[in-house]
Amino acid sequence: MKYYAKNRYLEPKEFVYKIEDFSGVDAAAAEESLPLGYSPYAYNVRFGGGAMLQGYGVGYAAIGGRYLPGMITVGETIKKVFLYKRFDRTTGVRDDRLIVQSNEDKLYEADLTSDTAFHEINVQLGGDKLTFLNCEYSEKDVLWICDNHGHLILYDGTTVQTMNDTPYFSDACVYNGRVFASSGAGANVLRFSAENNPGEWRETEGAGKVTFPDEGGKILRVTPFKESLLVFREYGVWRYIGYPRASSYTLNRIYATEQPIYGRSVSVCGDKVIFATGNGFYAYDASNVKSVFQNLFPLEDGLDDCAGCYYDNKYFFALRMKKRYGSRGRRSGH
Repeated sequence: MKYYAKNRYLEPKEFVYKIEDFSGVDAAAAEESLPLGYSPYAYNVRFGGGAMLQGYGVGYAAIGGRYLPGMITVGETIKKVFLYKRFDRTTGVRDDRLIVQSNEDKLYEADLTSDTAFHEINVQLGGDKLTFLNCEYSEKDVLWICDNHGHLILYDGTTVQTMNDTPYFSDACVYNGRVFASSGAGANVLRFSAENNPGEWRETEGAGKVTFPDEGGKILRVTPFKESLLVFREYGVWRYIGYPRASSYTLNRIYATEQPIYGRSVSVCGDKVIFATGNGFYAYDASNVKSVFQNLFPLEDGLDDCAGCYYDNKYFFALRMKKRYGSRGRRSGH
């Protein structure tokens, strides 16, 4: 007679764990210790009303239900996009335009309210690294364009004015009636234009420069915030207040770090400025710099090409993430 042993197992039970809300990504803590509301790895996720919804994805750009032009000249691809904010003082209406730099280093524009195609701007560029800025000159809203070979272009929507042998700038903004710009040729030099003249950079004509004496690294980004001008360098942030030619200004360092700051992450977000370093996000509120979030950064796979922006009362950040179980990653928005 044969005997068979029969293993007895407990009946499996099913449990439902209710997650009240999705609290975010925490890649710094041990995965087994995370509460149910956190994920050790996530991207392109949107939650609403307790249910996971379809993500935003990528679609055709439209304003007021009208689609914007989707391509430029056949064979060329879009390299950089900038919004030229223009008010036509003759007609009294807005004339905002989308400016596109192609991989052939040509410039195209399209009116946001009427154009169905891009039109090439007749301008000669001397380099491929362009810096764009909206500013006012001669009672007109002009597009300020600088390349990396010392050419400066002012475009008022109709006429192109080109100036040669100007400094090369890598970032720029308007503050107290002048254009302030980081010098592409000098790591610790901040230049400013003549007052109310964004095309004049000769010191004999009212322009000038501010040289930072210490070892803060290269100037990455300059941006106005409230009553001051914030200067982001590789390893610190400085606050500039005042009028340069009158020598009535103050310059104070408000933040120092051993981790590099990433200039493209800097964004004014309402009553604060948010930026990223190698170990997390920080916010400046005109009084203090505070750490706001660090737990995403163990997932970063290089931040040199990251980017941040502020839209609809939210800060958006794009970075290259590591794969969940690998080395290289993808670009994702958070």
